[in-house]
Amino acid sequence: MPWLAKLFPERTGFNNLLEAVKDLRNEFHILIKKRQATHSKDVLNDFLDFYLTEIEETTDEGSSFYKEEGVRNLIDLLINLFAAGSDTTTATLCWGFLYLLKYPKVYAKWKAEIDNVVGRGNLPTLIDRPKMPYTEAVLHELLRITSVTSGGLLHCTTESVRFEGYDLPKGTIILPNLYGCQHDEATWKDPDIFRPERWLNDDESEFIKDERSIPFSVGKRICPAEHLSFLSLFTFFTNLIQTFDFEATDAGLPTLDPKPGLVLHPQSYEIVLRLRKC
Repeated sequence: MPWLAKLFPERTGFNNLLEAVKDLRNEFHILIKKRQATHSKDVLNDFLDFYLTEIEETTDEGSSFYKEEGVRNLIDLLINLFAAGSDTTTATLCWGFLYLLKYPKVYAKWKAEIDNVVGRGNLPTLIDRPKMPYTEAVLHELLRITSVTSGGLLHCTTESVRFEGYDLPKGTIILPNLYGCQHDEATWKDPDIFRPERWLNDDESEFIKDERSIPFSVGKRICPAEHLSFLSLFTFFTNLIQTFDFEATDAGLPTLDPKPGLVLHPQSYEIVLRLRKC
């Protein structure tokens, strides 16, 4: 919890986190300065080029893109993309292959859809995604059941409010229980069962989104990387499943109990990847 980090910055690893962020900030600052030296608004190859063009063209001193303020905001954004996004994506990938080996029928069904839609000898692309409802269902079920960011991020009330009989003064810190929402028996009936079919219509031909699953939180402060995360997970999972067969080692697999932390990771395990022959 945040108050523990303040009381015990060494034991909780908070100081190490600060040092890591400081190093990352310095690296991004060097990268941006190098790019600025060669940047041309006539050549826009990537996100950095577009952002730097916005900084160069901004004359409003109150803008978040204005000069050095714009550079600082760009660094913060890059840190969010690489630090926050990479850890959660890594955790979800590790969970995904563990669940597939724990639920072989889901694994076989997912592999069959990829083969049927993409065909052997081809790699899946985002163009294939609308034709793959079971893939979409597996990804949403995986994000629901793992809830890797179980508590989301801290928020606070901007004014005093009354909610469900409780008075919350302005400035009250709010920690959402995303895990609880996604494992509520009244909502999901069997929340601890990995069942992608809950996201499909009766004949399993169509994916049906359920707004009650909120792995990226809700509202105006929802995680800005929601869509990027789905695209990344789709690409990683489908290409790996299309290319390799995944098998457990003789050591077996761990339970589905997560390791405690701000981001929930599975227990350590090893698997074998073999190139698919058919």
